[in-house]
Amino acid sequence: MWEKNSALLLVLATAAILVGTMVTMVVPFAYVNTERDAIASVVPYTALELAGRDVYIKEGCNNCHTQTVRPLVAEVIRYGDYSKSGEFVYDRPHLWGSRRTGPDLARVGGKYPDQWHYQHMRDPASMAPGSNMPAYGFLDNRRVNPELTRRKLEVLGFPYAEEEIIALAGKTDMDAIVAYMQKLGSDIPWREQARTTLVGELSNPYSGDQAAIAEGRDLYAQNCAACHGSGLKGGFAADLSVLGYTEEVFFQVIHDGILPLGMPGFSALGSERIWKIVSYLASEQKAQPPADQALTAPEASAAPAVAEAASNPYRDDAAAIGAGRDLYGQRCAACHGPGLKGGFAPDLSRWADSDEKLFELIHDGRLAAGMPGFSPLGAERIWQIVSYIASGQVDQ
Repeated sequence: MWEKNSALLLVLATAAILVGTMVTMVVPFAYVNTERDAIASVVPYTALELAGRDVYIKEGCNNCHTQTVRPLVAEVIRYGDYSKSGEFVYDRPHLWGSRRTGPDLARVGGKYPDQWHYQHMRDPASMAPGSNMPAYGFLDNRRVNPELTRRKLEVLGFPYAEEEIIALAGKTDMDAIVAYMQKLGSDIPWREQARTTLVGELSNPYSGDQAAIAEGRDLYAQNCAACHGSGLKGGFAADLSVLGYTEEVFFQVIHDGILPLGMPGFSALGSERIWKIVSYLASEQKAQPPADQALTAPEASAAPAVAEAASNPYRDDAAAIGAGRDLYGQRCAACHGPGLKGGFAPDLSRWADSDEKLFELIHDGRLAAGMPGFSPLGAERIWQIVSYIASGQVDQ
């Protein structure tokens, strides 16, 4: 009988495996990664990004981190829009992975500023408390090989400019892997599509609630302290103890983030927890007024700016402009962007009104727009900020 024929069984089993392989692994590729799947905004890796991708593979990062968001509600809420095949057209090999000892990284590009990634790679637990990721500070001591990277680009057929190769001189593996991190997910506008819109009037239901403030302190430590420092005092991100925002503005900033500055939005925390963080921030600002407040006049309710804004005594003073640049970085860049270029607040590089008008605006604020007044800085330092903005010395 044929069922006793081992040779025939072997042939039929092989045929069944081959048919299954064709159906599940070969035929589908005739319908994926075609022109219709292409995403116009997805571009090849630059020289530095490609070098960083190779560092990522070499160090085994893909053993713990996946790079694909599945179309499941829980994953989309946590990581962002689900992955599309057109995103991986330049990945050879792809790094989708299946094991998440650490979080998925498909959408990490642009979520944090570069400095966050540098610090995270050097000391992961300092940025993500409880992380069991090993430290990769040694990447600072390894240099990218420009000629090897050139050969890789040529083999892969990626376009590059000679300036890119020259710019690799002196770059470290740390620089490269950070550049690669910032590339992931940045080619598609998923953040704009996923952005949630605040509806209705904002009002803090926990204002002054001590239990909520205590919970907000813990939430701040978990989500904010890595960048903004413990006690609001600032790290590589803004010192929150001197911003003086209203509770409504703080809520909006935490909810939406400030993408040009690399601050992610925390809408996924939910309104309740965001308000608790806001309550903590507000309580700390009341308890610890800015240290420089004592150096100047009275209180934030000082006399209106008109009395002080006679004329700018530092209009073309290079030293005052330099001091103003530093003050701008400390007090204004979080909203108006580094180098006057604008963030979620207006671009100041094209300020065309009078110095006196600008002084008045900085001194008194514009509460209707959520901008606090900075009268505690004193007239001298406000004039220095005015001089910097008026100088038009936009940082590149």
